[in-house]
Amino acid sequence: MYSNMSVLSPLTPVIDRGIQLHKMIRLITHALGGEGYLNFMGR
Repeated sequence: MYSNMSVLSPLTPVIDRGIQLHKMIRLITHALGGEGYLNFMGR
């Protein structure tokens, strides 16, 4: 699961796509949830 995620190795297209998907999900959750975002992240 964590293969190729070191800062010393270049990002593969699969890893880059996964990171971008995670960022989009966080953005949508933050935009729609407001203060509920912290609950989503488990804090």
